Amino acid sequence: MENENKRDARTSGIRILETCRRGWRWFVEDNLEFLGLMLLFHLPYCSIYSVAGSWSYFVLHSFAYLVKLFFGLSLIAVFVSFLRPRLLRQSVRALLVLCTGLVCVAETFFISRYGMMPDAAIMEIVIATNVREAMEFFRMYVCNLQVAAGGAVGGVTVFAVWYVLHRMRGNLWVARILAVCFVGSLALSAFLTALHPELPLSTKLMFWPTRYFSIGYAANETIRAANDLSAYEKILRGHTDDDIVLTRNDDDLPYVIFIQGESTSRHHMGIYSYPLDTTPRLKARERNGELEVFTDVVSPHSHTMPVLEKLFTFYRYGMPGAWYEQHNLFDVLHVAGVHTAWLSNQESSGIYGNAGRVYAAKCNLSQFTMRKDSSSVVRQKYDEALLPLLDETLASDETAENHFYVLHLMGTHGGYADRYPPAFEKFHASDETVGNAGGDAKKIRAEYDNAVLYNDFIVDEIIRRFEDKDAIVIYVSDHADEVMEDREYAGHDETKGTHWMIEIPMIVWMSQTFRELHPDRAEAVHAAVDRPYMTDDMIHSLLDMMHVETTEYRPECSIFNEKFDASRDRIYAGKVYRKGDE
Repeated sequence: MENENKRDARTSGIRILETCRRGWRWFVEDNLEFLGLMLLFHLPYCSIYSVAGSWSYFVLHSFAYLVKLFFGLSLIAVFVSFLRPRLLRQSVRALLVLCTGLVCVAETFFISRYGMMPDAAIMEIVIATNVREAMEFFRMYVCNLQVAAGGAVGGVTVFAVWYVLHRMRGNLWVARILAVCFVGSLALSAFLTALHPELPLSTKLMFWPTRYFSIGYAANETIRAANDLSAYEKILRGHTDDDIVLTRNDDDLPYVIFIQGESTSRHHMGIYSYPLDTTPRLKARERNGELEVFTDVVSPHSHTMPVLEKLFTFYRYGMPGAWYEQHNLFDVLHVAGVHTAWLSNQESSGIYGNAGRVYAAKCNLSQFTMRKDSSSVVRQKYDEALLPLLDETLASDETAENHFYVLHLMGTHGGYADRYPPAFEKFHASDETVGNAGGDAKKIRAEYDNAVLYNDFIVDEIIRRFEDKDAIVIYVSDHADEVMEDREYAGHDETKGTHWMIEIPMIVWMSQTFRELHPDRAEAVHAAVDRPYMTDDMIHSLLDMMHVETTEYRPECSIFNEKFDASRDRIYAGKVYRKGDE
């Protein structure tokens, strides 16, 4: 009796395995072309990892992506396989393949032509483009022999892949290989997901389709673009020139240039007594008496967005409401008759990721070195790409009397090695003797110092263009980075912020003509270099320098004013900052 039970159990097990085997073979035969084409159409999406990082980074992340993609596509195929009737099942597969194929074509075009994915920034252009502009773009960039040849090669490739897969449908080895791949991808997906325990499972599942499927990515970027455009329009309509009341308008400065730095710490600048000579050009100008170097300036935050919200508006740290509910510098200058320009090597899209975009729209002229969103994975242009834009702007603005320019740099933003060309790779790990740096940490510090060296070159090149003019150039970084100072950490993080992340450089250059024509303002700048200052009051300082005032202007908030209130508490991360505090 016992033997019969064992035999029956074994027979049942064999039947179950046989049923699974037959079911799997049916699943493979029914979905082989679908899986193969979907994987093929995701290859451009996979290549997003090749734009940034090293070859090993690309291989590892591409492998992890393909593992999760295969598992996800298999689950979708299983779900679709239960649809009835057969016509519905085939229609759903065809629709998914068609949509993914169209996204693949768009991705291939943008990657090959622009080296980037069609992200929210591109989607905003598409949404805002009219039919005439769309047809012009199509004729100029799509209707050409190169695109036609690429399309022909792509079409032949897709047909060849489909034909090969179709012929392999009944192959037993194909079913076995896919079974191994499915089980392996399940195990690896679980392992890779477990590497991020900080995210709840619901969050991982919710963002999975968006992250790993190109259709989800395209839909998400389109929705983001629509939301950004909607918010953008609302903010732009928030104020009109009629709301601004000027109480003084005596601006007589032909050129006021504001260089907005990025992630640059004064603790890594030779001009601030850093032992490595990272600022040779600015140091030379200081020796010539051209520069005023401010010693106690901090940012209100250690992230760009909240800093920019305050830098050019009357929205001060701790104020209620939203930043865009306050008047901004560019609207004020527009009423005052000052010609404004915004030249940027940073994001051109994403209203919640880049307040600068709003400011740029309010300027008489705005230019970006490239079209991209803050989350784009795209090779960043070096800051020298701004110099031709500045030259063009200077040539075109000669008819205006008074100018205010903002040049928004990428500066020393991480990853540091991508911020400078090879010619500026002066410092190496062996040069690093300061801070908590050892091994790879020294290499990171050296890369940051090279980025500071290149930043010195860029700032000097901007200054050079105003040496023969009545001009003042103000350089301020948005925030700083902690770079292996007291611990092995590089970057900025407000939740665990340290004083290293907000102690920024502020440097003012004044041309010889400026000093001769405006000696009182030159002396005011010199008298202010040691005052304790937080840059959320920058709008007051700039208006004070330009002799433009509104009802919101406060002289005690201007570092250049003799009434400056040096007793103000500077709050960062919920604590009062004191110079030198740890």
